[in-house]
Amino acid sequence: MKKTILWGVLFLFAIASFSAIKFSPQTIYIGEEVTFSIDNSNNCNSCSWDFGDGTAKILNVSDKLSVKHTYYKTGNFLITFTFGGCPGGNTPPPSMMLQITVLDNRTISISPQNPVEHEEVTISLNNAHTSLIKWDFGDGSPTLSGGISVKHTYNTTGVYTIKALEKGFLNAPVSRTIAITPDPRTVSFTPTNPKEGDEITFSAENFKSNLLKWDFGDGTVLSGGKTIIHKYKSSGNYKIKVFDNNGKDEYPVFLSLNILKDMRKISWDPNTPVEGEFIKFIARGFNSSSILWDYGDGNKERGSSSSFHFYKKSGSYEVKAYDFGGKDNNPVKIKIFVMRDKRRVVWKPQQPVEMEQVSFSLINFNSKSYIWRFGDRIEKRTNVPYVTHSYRVPGTFTIRVYDGERKFGIPLVAKILIQKDRRSLTISKRTVHVGEFLEVKTTGFKSNSLLWDFGDGIKKIGKQAENHVYKKVGTYTISVKDEGGKDLKIFKTQVQVLPDQRTIELSSNKIGIGEKLTLKAVNFYSKNIFWDFGDGIKKIGQPYESHFYRKKGKYTIKAIDYAGKDTKTFTKSVEVIVKKSHASSLEISRAELFFLKTMKNYAIVSKEEKMFGAKVKIKFEGTGILTAYWKIDDKPFKLINTPLSFGQYKVFTLKNIPVHGFGLHKLSFTIKSPSTKVNLLGYFFVSPSKKKIQIILPEDNSIVKKKDVSLKWEKVKKASYYRITIAQTVLSLFKKPEKKSLEKKNSYVANLKKSKESEQRYFWFVEALDKDKNIIACSDINSFLLK
Repeated sequence: MKKTILWGVLFLFAIASFSAIKFSPQTIYIGEEVTFSIDNSNNCNSCSWDFGDGTAKILNVSDKLSVKHTYYKTGNFLITFTFGGCPGGNTPPPSMMLQITVLDNRTISISPQNPVEHEEVTISLNNAHTSLIKWDFGDGSPTLSGGISVKHTYNTTGVYTIKALEKGFLNAPVSRTIAITPDPRTVSFTPTNPKEGDEITFSAENFKSNLLKWDFGDGTVLSGGKTIIHKYKSSGNYKIKVFDNNGKDEYPVFLSLNILKDMRKISWDPNTPVEGEFIKFIARGFNSSSILWDYGDGNKERGSSSSFHFYKKSGSYEVKAYDFGGKDNNPVKIKIFVMRDKRRVVWKPQQPVEMEQVSFSLINFNSKSYIWRFGDRIEKRTNVPYVTHSYRVPGTFTIRVYDGERKFGIPLVAKILIQKDRRSLTISKRTVHVGEFLEVKTTGFKSNSLLWDFGDGIKKIGKQAENHVYKKVGTYTISVKDEGGKDLKIFKTQVQVLPDQRTIELSSNKIGIGEKLTLKAVNFYSKNIFWDFGDGIKKIGQPYESHFYRKKGKYTIKAIDYAGKDTKTFTKSVEVIVKKSHASSLEISRAELFFLKTMKNYAIVSKEEKMFGAKVKIKFEGTGILTAYWKIDDKPFKLINTPLSFGQYKVFTLKNIPVHGFGLHKLSFTIKSPSTKVNLLGYFFVSPSKKKIQIILPEDNSIVKKKDVSLKWEKVKKASYYRITIAQTVLSLFKKPEKKSLEKKNSYVANLKKSKESEQRYFWFVEALDKDKNIIACSDINSFLLK
């Protein structure tokens, strides 16, 4: 190249007297800017440059005859410089020429230097003049418009030509070849014929990274090293993928793996074992006759394909059988549920006593022979599931029953309590009369079903306490057996039966109408007598009774003992006649007064109440005239004068009681005739307010056991204070109370005297006051019993 340039220069000097064309840099590369210049020794006005690549440029001479130019293709180019427009019409100097060579210093580099199939290759264009490059990778893949550095993966081995064409550099591509060698990475596994549940060891070789991503094809993806262990739960064909650099290398190594079905099985007999029962385990399809058995209850043993074991407790257990005597790390597993031991030993009687014969029976226990150990050093052998035994002394004994066929590894165990025989038979009386109820009772018997024999031919299945009536005089032996007669032990006692001495006595066999007849049940066994007076009147009464007849005639009086339950009836006759004259027989036995509002003999009423009443209820016998007065504050205001005859109760109602002024008032019912000690009295307090306060606690007539009594009532609107009054009597409540307190809240704790000997009743009520302490509401009077 240098020789050509020198020749051109000598040629130019040979044809002209002007100095040669100069250029810089001296080595010209494609895409680089080149500066061309000449020395100007005349006064020409213009000049032109032809760069030999099809481009030219015209310049003024004032531009110092220097120009810049860039070549976009390689080759040899002839540069021509020409003057023009010289002054004075002078002829321009001849043209100057220079031949140059444009070289290409661009190269393509790759990384890694020795790529393999499926490996990502970084391809770069060195000394590029633009970042807009079209890449052709030579493997048939589409061209790529990218920068000076791109990545590409070759999926097959071979030699490929890479071409890079910069934008603007038409017909000036850069190329190089690349050799792709086979992928050396491999994945292997052991054992060679794995089956479901086996531990499979996978090994990766020739991978670049020590951290790989493993996709086992069964949904499991793990990060791990070049060696990893995995198990497949079920048989099938799995496609395994191993990625380099923990998955950053997108192209994996593939491996197909066929997992065989595990044909090994474990069976057991019986299918539903119970605790203590021997179970036979059988291993089938195993590769070795030596098996390690793990029974799941902490017991392990090496044995053959069949093994026996029993569990001491019920529950769920996982049984494992390891092949090759335990060297195989993939055991066959089964779940076995061991039920509770349903074997039971029962006995009768359920609560045996010393020296009593006990019958033992086995339930859910099937064998051809049994060994019984009763816990008292006695042993018996039977071929049937039942036996009898008796204990000589009381105590707790442990019974053990062994299976003679050895189906069970543990015996059936039960504890039995032998009690001391404290049973006894008692009677209420050693001597009774004919017709009298005799109470017979047992103590400590085990059953409520007993066999009774009363010695008079009467036998019955009864309870532990019975009543019996003897119909004849004599001495009788009473016997009883427990368990409805099944118990062999007999308990006995004797009773002497005397003649029946019961009778009825009357005050008179003949009385007048309205006269009192007194009756007496003599020597009756019960205090409750059924009386039938023969005039339609019947009652359950006492051995002493009185009665009045309204009509004349003959009446048969009947009396039956035990409130009418006795089978024997006693009778007496009485004649009722009309007498010409007889004194009044009216007698008042009881009377009570109560207010209709409270049904008590005390009340709080509002002055505005219109309907305020009271009642008197009188119990009487006989006939006569009742004379009485209603009084308020000891002032009579209503007279009662009315005949009473042959009745029992009479009610007198006072509907409209005159409501007096504010304060306490007394209401009385004074009986003038007949003469009586009955005195009826009630108190009512007139409140200026009609609004009622509801008591919350304690409830009326309730029992309170603490002397600090909590009182509570509903709040009243506009109430500033509450006044609480407490006393032991209603009269004291208003006259001289024991407690009186003014509170701002709707509760109060009263500390009261508590009687040590008996109960103490307290009465109380509460009033609501406004800010000026005027009464705006009042409660009823409540009471409670302090114990």
